[in-house]
Amino acid sequence: MDPIIAERFQQLEARRIALVEQVRSMPPEKQSQRSSSGSFSPVEVIQHLAIVEQMSVDRMRKKSPDDFRGKNPSHNFFYRYVVAGLNKAKKMPVPPGMSPQGTVDLDQAARAWESSRSDLYGFLEKIESAGAVVQKYFPFGALSAADLMTMNEAHMHYHETRLTGS
Repeated sequence: MDPIIAERFQQLEARRIALVEQVRSMPPEKQSQRSSSGSFSPVEVIQHLAIVEQMSVDRMRKKSPDDFRGKNPSHNFFYRYVVAGLNKAKKMPVPPGMSPQGTVDLDQAARAWESSRSDLYGFLEKIESAGAVVQKYFPFGALSAADLMTMNEAHMHYHETRLTGS
């Protein structure tokens, strides 16, 4: 794995563990309480993050990073707009299919997120360069490993900030 991506991944993994533990330390009624209509409860945030990362993994399963060997990354304006919005933690719409459905159990959500993160690692550990394209995602363009990490870091920041209110 590219050493820069490895370090960023390790930091992202520490943040995943800390966020799950933060939600786990809340009283059960707070874990499932939404702060406003249209927002996620803390446990739904964990499930949402698992869903989003699993969708990324699923894209890489359909078209492997090896399929993009020699291609140049080309993220677009929309990618930059979304990353900036997530980093500002301003209210962002949730794309279809990325919202938790039904009753969400914290242990199941945490395991699902751990699993999708592990699968993501399996793809990224084979990447030799942070600039290597790892997936093409219609709204954002051809994303390098570094671009994907930036998106995941911004997404984590968004939910960490909104969950703590800071």
